Amino acid sequence: MESHVHGFDADLHHANAWLASVAKRIPPGEADAAKRVLRSVLHALRDFLGPTRATALAAQLPTVIRGVYFEGFRAGKRTPTVRTKSEFLSRIAKELGVESSIEAQTAADAVLHTLWNHIDPGEVASIKAHLPGIATLWPTRPDAIDVAARRLHSRA
Repeated sequence: MESHVHGFDADLHHANAWLASVAKRIPPGEADAAKRVLRSVLHALRDFLGPTRATALAAQLPTVIRGVYFEGFRAGKRTPTVRTKSEFLSRIAKELGVESSIEAQTAADAVLHTLWNHIDPGEVASIKAHLPGIATLWPTRPDAIDVAARRLHSRA
């Protein structure tokens, strides 16, 4: 008889909620690409932030998403000195790959909305201050649906 261990169920549920948030902002029929989109944008953000700031953001991520975020991370890697919106979007496009039909701008919008709706507003403000070149990519207000879901999840 097989028994099910529930140790990671809540973590997986939380990660899937984030993926669903990303999926609703990418083109229909591309929902399976939500993980690739999330990974591409998080890796670009992580590499642009540098090790100290990247670690601060990681503390805000769900456990499973944190693993994706740190995949391939090298703490000694040099942080880009010029961090423009164009360079950020190019980095995302490179990681998405040429076969992707999802544009880097769409990917950035989907993931930054998800972050905006699920992490501490002070962390978002800190990232925006640290990376002013991409500050305009962030949404200006959270989505009511995502905020309601976040409140419900925090009560569980």
